[in-house]
Amino acid sequence: MRALAPSVLPLSLLLGCASPAQRPAQEPTPTLYNAPARQDDAKAEDLEQLRASQIRYTAALGVAIRIGAAIFVTQRDKCPTVEEVVAARLVTAELRAEDAWGKPYRVVCPPGGPRVVSAGPDGVFDTPDDVTSGE
Repeated sequence: MRALAPSVLPLSLLLGCASPAQRPAQEPTPTLYNAPARQDDAKAEDLEQLRASQIRYTAALGVAIRIGAAIFVTQRDKCPTVEEVVAARLVTAELRAEDAWGKPYRVVCPPGGPRVVSAGPDGVFDTPDDVTSGE
């Protein structure tokens, strides 16, 4: 009778775990700064999270510009552009005058005080996805 040689299995298979080299690499969650090069490569929930982050970023910058615009209006009694607010040093020069999608903000001055509007993800003003600070 012939003895069978014992089979040797890797320990990771026996224990049901994989070594770090065998685990698939985890992709970072898209943010404003590491958005996927192609939207086909991202999952729908990742893109939604990215869009929400872009809206929060755009709204926060809009608030800063709105405060500067309100001061500008009280000092000069004129509705400013974003560039005029920056030139008057009412907001820091490092503040980007563009929203998260690279489009310029618009300052409007209704009787209730200035508002700062971003065209939003579609890049077109006066559509439902506009981001407004100061309503």
